[in-house]
Amino acid sequence: MMQTFKPNTKKLKVLTPDGFQPFSGVSMRGVKPIIKLTFEKDVWVECTPEHKFYISETEQKLASDFAIGDTILSSDGDLKLISTEDLGRIEPVYDLIEVANGHRFYANSLLSSNCEFLIDDETLINSVKLAELKGIDPIFTMGQTRWYKEIDPRSTYLVSLDPSLGTGGDFAAMQVFEMPSMEQVGEWRHNTTPVQTQIRHLRDILMYIHDRGIEKGG
Repeated sequence: MMQTFKPNTKKLKVLTPDGFQPFSGVSMRGVKPIIKLTFEKDVWVECTPEHKFYISETEQKLASDFAIGDTILSSDGDLKLISTEDLGRIEPVYDLIEVANGHRFYANSLLSSNCEFLIDDETLINSVKLAELKGIDPIFTMGQTRWYKEIDPRSTYLVSLDPSLGTGGDFAAMQVFEMPSMEQVGEWRHNTTPVQTQIRHLRDILMYIHDRGIEKGG
């Protein structure tokens, strides 16, 4: 079985804008397509299209969004992109978890973003625990909504919506929790659904919970 997270037990450090900093470990991010970005001064990197790099101190850009002439922050100053190449292969990819002092580090001298949101002070959950969590298959789907447990008419349900603009960037997400156990029983996630349609999906989930509860004698 492939290990999905390896803790940094050797207390290694990685180079960041604030010098060498510790990190929690390395996470296996799956098997994904690989592209190559080549910059000035013979600097290049192979990465996934969705890997994020810094183009300013506060702004990030996906590798797939870079265009010829765009600049990137590096340990040797700003560098311009010379070429991009789809390498036509897929490979296992890895990322660092919880890099100290800003969650960013240099990869091939290019300033790279730390892995997604796995940060204690943002999630209130230890990042190592998050990296070790494993997904399960839903028992059924309702459109784009995945259900992991049948509705129990004796239970109360909490439905949350984290909206997005629906323009292909950040994902909107809905989660359904069974109370009082706070067990997640359903979820929905999409990044191109307009806000108005997100609300309709929320209504559909609420109606489904209501109707199933009545059908089962609730």
